[in-house]
Amino acid sequence: MGRLIGKAAEERALRSSSDSELAQRLEVSETEKLELREKRATPQVRVLEGLFDLAAQLHHDLGCISAKDGAVWQLPDAPWLSSIESKELPTVLDIWRYRGELRVDLAIEEDNRFSLLTTQLEAAFLELRNFQGWKQSLPDFISKCQEICREIWYAAESRTYMKVSQFDTGYGFLCNVPLFTYEFALDNYDHENSPRFEVLPYDAYRYKLTPGGRSEYPLAVGTREEMMICEQATVFLCNWYTHDPRIGKIKEKEAKVRKEAELFQKVLSQVLNWSVE
Repeated sequence: MGRLIGKAAEERALRSSSDSELAQRLEVSETEKLELREKRATPQVRVLEGLFDLAAQLHHDLGCISAKDGAVWQLPDAPWLSSIESKELPTVLDIWRYRGELRVDLAIEEDNRFSLLTTQLEAAFLELRNFQGWKQSLPDFISKCQEICREIWYAAESRTYMKVSQFDTGYGFLCNVPLFTYEFALDNYDHENSPRFEVLPYDAYRYKLTPGGRSEYPLAVGTREEMMICEQATVFLCNWYTHDPRIGKIKEKEAKVRKEAELFQKVLSQVLNWSVE
């Protein structure tokens, strides 16, 4: 009987020792995993040392790039160029011309830390190594937008017999007909929607043309007869460009640019989240 009790006690001791060793091995294993994750994350988190705010701004700006960006309307000889207000035509892009060729950067690149940020991100993440290649696609995209905007501008002046001006000339003038037409075409491409307008008093002698329900957004100012002509011309232009295949191409290009930008945003989101954990 004593031998049996002793043998049972010995077996329990062995099992207890085995369980303890197993638990210890499991604990070490979990610790090793945690350390491994930390080792992997640390270089990625360090990428944003001193650059967190810039990375967050880049993440935001990448999501704002579109065919409606204010940079599209920065045409060299446009009468509205000197009076563009950022709140009316917000932009995340910076454009200029070099030897006649359109160049496009992100406005955020004016920050002298931007080059350091992108260099470190491209080195740490394979997904971001095509960032510069993606940027090179922007001039063609913006150029196509500007080409059709200029055409709409000229067509609006030709059909209404009025010039675009951001200043009150005292006579009849166009304010936002080109902008409204372009954005309406983008929003309603390949649909049969037609715009609605209102002719409302502007001052004691003149009237203004506005989109239906948006009385504070003047498209043109002039006599009632001029506004009636302007309304007919703007309806025609909206319906025409809504079915223009070039608008469809712009939307396709926009979708491609934004899809590639979303990949960069995804990586930035991960890094930003790691940095705050």
